[in-house]
Amino acid sequence: MSRRGQIIIIVLLVISVVGVLLFGQYKDNKDAQKVLLDNQKLLETSEIKDTSNGFIYDKISKKQTVSILVLGDAQASSEGVAQGDKWTTKVKAWLNEKYGSLATINIVAVPTQNAQASLEGYKKLDVKSYDLVLICLGERDTAYTSLNGFKTSYEDLIKAIKANNAATDIMTMVEGSIRLNRSFPQAILDLSSQYNLLNVDVRAEFKKSNLPYYKLSTNGILPSAEGYNIYALTVENSIKNAIESNRKITP
Repeated sequence: MSRRGQIIIIVLLVISVVGVLLFGQYKDNKDAQKVLLDNQKLLETSEIKDTSNGFIYDKISKKQTVSILVLGDAQASSEGVAQGDKWTTKVKAWLNEKYGSLATINIVAVPTQNAQASLEGYKKLDVKSYDLVLICLGERDTAYTSLNGFKTSYEDLIKAIKANNAATDIMTMVEGSIRLNRSFPQAILDLSSQYNLLNVDVRAEFKKSNLPYYKLSTNGILPSAEGYNIYALTVENSIKNAIESNRKITP
């Protein structure tokens, strides 16, 4: 073979090797891009999934089912009125009518329950993780519990709820019947602020209604149908404001 032919063969071999290397690099780049895109899609899918199973306000906005627990005394269970006048019944219907969200509401209440008994009852529940927990108590404590004892039990209840699920939001309620005692309601307000909880002060809403108290209560303590309706409206407005303000839940 002539020297020229040998040179041509060498050049062709070099071109072939370079071509193979370039093709391999191209393929590696394409594979890397595919892996990157696949990972990105997986991340986006995970983010969508996490959001759909996230905080209660996301669920309500997406017409998903939410779980609610109500802890407290006779006012927590709307004692003294028909089923249709109970504030929890009204809140459940409102969530469905306004947002298309179904709510399961579990009420764990004893007429004479105080904060310590409510804490003990919560600890005994088989299921403790809910989207929203409402604490409706205090009337009994004002008569039979020291202020420091009430604060301790109430705060321990908050901590216990948060320990079970960081995504659970908590709404505290100052009952409308606590009209003379100011220190116990203030303790609820202070703890609510400290832990970034939702709070509804039914005392203030009773005053705003301009209705005489005897029309809002049946015996001076238990609300009437009109009184429980204000409970419902107050809770509904709090949830509505939380949704509109894109509330973030503090773990």
